[in-house]
Amino acid sequence: MTTYDLSNRQKQLLKLLVENIRDNKIAEEIAPEIGSEHCYIEGLNIKFGRNFIWDMEALCDAKLMECTFTRYSSQANRIYTVTQTGYKAVADDFVIPEEPEETSDNSEAVFAGINIEKIQAMWFLGSNEISELMNNPSLLEKTVETITNQLLEVIEPEISSYKLKAYERNLQDLKRQLISNSPSPTTLQRQFITLSFMESIGGSISLATKVWPYLYPLLIIADYKIPEE
Repeated sequence: MTTYDLSNRQKQLLKLLVENIRDNKIAEEIAPEIGSEHCYIEGLNIKFGRNFIWDMEALCDAKLMECTFTRYSSQANRIYTVTQTGYKAVADDFVIPEEPEETSDNSEAVFAGINIEKIQAMWFLGSNEISELMNNPSLLEKTVETITNQLLEVIEPEISSYKLKAYERNLQDLKRQLISNSPSPTTLQRQFITLSFMESIGGSISLATKVWPYLYPLLIIADYKIPEE
């Protein structure tokens, strides 16, 4: 039996939140008041200690909660929501259901393989084929949409929910640039650096290896979009 890698305090915290959300005692969007010594949630007569934010982050990393920010510079503006996976985890007492073993005729696995093969095939397209894609706005938009959607599917299990939201925003910005008639070279360069996790020395090479098979075809499109100097 596999369970979530959470402390008992973190499990009890999520149970408390779910119970009070269902009883309409607290809002579904939880905006805690964060003080120097204690944290509070409107509707609960409870003082949460200094570990409250770390416990909430652990629940977010486990994808049982999501966190958004109303203003990035202030921790006091965090808004938390319980995910459907979080509700199910509480109902199942934090036991993770076992996934069925994959077989050689698994249609989803075969379909995923076909998709990545099609994407990687762009690496070998000739200039005439790329030009044909660039001159067909509908096909270009569909191609960019397909690649970016699959990129999100690949990276979603690898990063926390609040980092995923930022990643998705940057990816949406990249998509707009790639289908634009006049993309910004500076913006494209910045987005490729950020999305590849190579923005700093502290970037993750492991994550980069997962995203580059999808980013490289988008880089080819960007190269054809930007006029030569």
